[in-house]
Amino acid sequence: MKIALHYPFVEHWAESELAQRIEIAAQRLGWQALALRSPVEILHFAPDFVLALHHNSQKLWPFPTYGCMWNPPAFFDGVDVAIQTILNYDGYLIASRPIEAWLDHQLQSHLPTLKAPFYPSCFRTPYQSPSLENPRLVYLGSNWDGDRFLSLFQLLDRLDFVDIYGRELGWHFLQKNYRGSLPFDGVSVLKVLNQAGVGLCLHRPEHRQAEVPSMRLFEIVAAGAIAICGDHPFIRRTFGDTVLYLDPDSHPAEQVQHIQHHMNWIAAHPEAAHQLSQRAHQIFVEQYSLENLLQTIGYAHQHGLLQRLKEPLAFMHQYDRQQVQYLVEQLVLCQQKLAQVTHQRDEGLTQIQAMESSKFWKVRSHWIRIKQRFKQRLNWAMIKPESKR
Repeated sequence: MKIALHYPFVEHWAESELAQRIEIAAQRLGWQALALRSPVEILHFAPDFVLALHHNSQKLWPFPTYGCMWNPPAFFDGVDVAIQTILNYDGYLIASRPIEAWLDHQLQSHLPTLKAPFYPSCFRTPYQSPSLENPRLVYLGSNWDGDRFLSLFQLLDRLDFVDIYGRELGWHFLQKNYRGSLPFDGVSVLKVLNQAGVGLCLHRPEHRQAEVPSMRLFEIVAAGAIAICGDHPFIRRTFGDTVLYLDPDSHPAEQVQHIQHHMNWIAAHPEAAHQLSQRAHQIFVEQYSLENLLQTIGYAHQHGLLQRLKEPLAFMHQYDRQQVQYLVEQLVLCQQKLAQVTHQRDEGLTQIQAMESSKFWKVRSHWIRIKQRFKQRLNWAMIKPESKR
């Protein structure tokens, strides 16, 4: 099965790391998944279906496209362009019950071809005991909005056991504990978390209200590390007492004290902490690994409503591929024509520049000759009176 992962951004953000993890999980299933940015690349790839990794990813191709609905509706509710983009998807991969309710309200009588659960998770990993001899607390994130938990991180920056990774621009206010950016390769984050032993997972109020988990949760437990999480309905319901909690509504100073208490407990009770991480990892592997989630999507794609409309859709699928081939050929011709016109333009500019350069040197030579003649006449005028004496 071929899956295109539409990543609409030029720079690397969380979805870029997630695309790497989906590619790894798909490869383990014997599938092919590829992160692509442009519609032309997707047309060339000709996938069985496309996963739109962000809600601003517009469908500009004929392949079935399933929107990954793992951002809170508060981020796009009321924005007509964003809602229209979402409604153009053929199906939806849903990360929470409130998001499903929001979608049902928007779709009304429209029946999507696919609805399946999907989370910003991680590929299946073998359990590796975390390093708890001298546990450290790791937080990873781009901090794209800048002000997120600003006071909390300023306090955490003073502690000796905290390591913060991400884009430098998002963490410019840190003085001590910023450790740089990690590669977007799907695996480096897991290694850092396992070596540190403990990971911090925080959610904005919009995420908690929409019950949407972030990828921080899944990467921490996939790495075998102990998760310290801000209280969250999904985490409570799913992972229960296998992770440690903070009150996200308490004062930042109180949250820091609570984090220090958890770190002291982990250092003093390494065996109990290992048991927590093992249980959390087991929940992840059995229910939320990307391999499990992708298999559910693949089954729904093949055997859901599409299967009931097999014959007409088979004809449409074949017709779409013929259209795609034609469009690709036309696009290639357009690109070749554009390259030819660009080359001609560049040649023309070179000739014009050469002409202008030639004119310049001609004018300059003419000016030098005039200057020389003027000097000669001036010298002659100064010498001539003396010759008459």
